[in-house]
Order: sequence, then C-alpha cells, then structure tokens
Amino acid sequence: MIDLKYHVYSLVAVFVALAAGVVIGIGIAGGAGGQASAIEKQRQAITDLRDRFRQYSDELGRKQASMEDLTGDLKDVDTLVGGILPALVEGTLSGRRVAIIQMGAAGDVSRLQRTLAAAGGVVTSVTRINTDFEFADAKRMAAAAQAVPPEFQQTDKPPQDQVWGFFASTLAGGRPGSPLDPLAGAGILEPSGDYSRPCNLVVILSPAGDDARRVVEQFGGALLARLRSQKLRVVAASPSRAQQEAVENPWHELDVPTASHSDYAMGQVCIVEALMQGEGRYGIGPSQSILPNRLLRR
Repeated sequence: MIDLKYHVYSLVAVFVALAAGVVIGIGIAGGAGGQASAIEKQRQAITDLRDRFRQYSDELGRKQASMEDLTGDLKDVDTLVGGILPALVEGTLSGRRVAIIQMGAAGDVSRLQRTLAAAGGVVTSVTRINTDFEFADAKRMAAAAQAVPPEFQQTDKPPQDQVWGFFASTLAGGRPGSPLDPLAGAGILEPSGDYSRPCNLVVILSPAGDDARRVVEQFGGALLARLRSQKLRVVAASPSRAQQEAVENPWHELDVPTASHSDYAMGQVCIVEALMQGEGRYGIGPSQSILPNRLLRR
C-alpha cells in the first residue's frame, strides 16, 4: 500500500521550496524602495501556500481513511475465503510438483506452501534468488557460469543463459544431491528442498512496483525464457502492497499469468487457478479479475 504520509512530507518540501523561491524573487523584484510592499506580498504568498498545503493535506487524509476502510473490507473477504479455501482448491493440482522461486524477500512462502498442499500439489523446493547480485556485471556472471556443469558452459551463449539454463533444467528434470550448491557459493541463490524430483509448475514470488521491473530487466526475463524452454508452466505472484502502486506489472509484458495478494487466501486461490489454467491476470486493478470466474459464478 502507498504510504500517504510520504507524499505529505514530499508536498511539505515542495511548498517550502516554493515559498523560499517566492520570498527571494519578491525581495529581488521589490528593491529597497518597495520593501514594505514586498514584505506584505511575501506574507500573502506564504499564506496562500499554507492554505493550498492544508487543502492537499486534508485530501490526502480522506484518501488514507478510505484506503484503510478498503483494507479492512479486504481482510474480511480474506477471512471468508480462508475459511473455505480447502474446498475451493481441493484436488486441482493433484499429482503436480511445484517449485517456488522467491525473488529477494518477496512473498509469504509458508502460507503459500500450505495452500498448494491443500490443492494436492507437492512443493519440492523453494529457491531464493539474491536480487542484490550484480547480474549486469559481465565478469561476475562469467565467473558464476563457471560453477555450472560443463554441458551448460556454452561459449556462444551469454553467462545468464548458461546459469539459468542449468537452473531451469534442474527444476524441470531433477538432479541428485545438492546440484545448486555451486550457484549458492557464487552468491546467486539460496536453495532449499529436494531438487532430485522433476517439477511441472513454477511460482515466482516477485517484488512489487518498480522493484519488480528492475528484477525483470536485470534477470527475470532471461530466467523466464529458460524456464519456458523446459516446458515449465510459470505464474508470477506479488504481495498485496503492490496493488496500490501505479506501476504496470512488468510480467504482463512477458505474457506471464499473474496473481496479486500472494499473502492473502484469495490471492493464493488465484495462484492455484493460474497454475491450473496456465492463464489469467488476477488482482485489483484494470484488466484484472479479483477471483476466478468459476468461483464468481457460485
């Protein structure tokens, strides 16, 4: 959710800067002879700015209250959906293996794992990608590519393709032992779970807003391409705070099924639906559906 207090502070800074500019400008224009008139104009200008700021502040306060009411309603709906969640998802992912890719600290992994299990799915692994890694650094990526098995070290491909090609192959086909430890040692990711079993489905827990775009541009697009080359079905999910940011979801541009509110029961039902159908844009916003049609028809 947007922190409206931040915008209030920003407006304060803007108005203070404007006031200072007005004071200096009027002072220069007035000269010594018109000092009294200039002072009066300065006072009036500052009064006008204060009135305008008070107007904006009141408006932001009303929006904050409205958003808090909506958040309360959303939590009530989430409690309702959470109570019937097992019945909504039961058997929909029966026999399907799911890998979770957590980008940075995004998403609620434990709750999502329980929902996927309730749907009959088996979460085999959770891999946290280090979003602070310098993926744009050619030397670091080349060094990381040296950590993958020789068959993936193809000099005609960029280092990112080599790294993510190995990673995607591991998820799709399974590899015994601890196959991702070399990439963990290179600082790219933190593996957890059983990578010996092949997976059918992948949930990417993405950060919100501009952070999501940065992730997609730095490595998310390359990772997605390698996952798709392994015929894995991918869904990108984001936490609830992403929905109040006026930033287009960059995963839509890559034609990836998406679901918001991954930390809510309703969002997790949508994740299951997107995995099952291989399509959908679920969330609160333009061109999105708050819940799957099959549930809204009930």
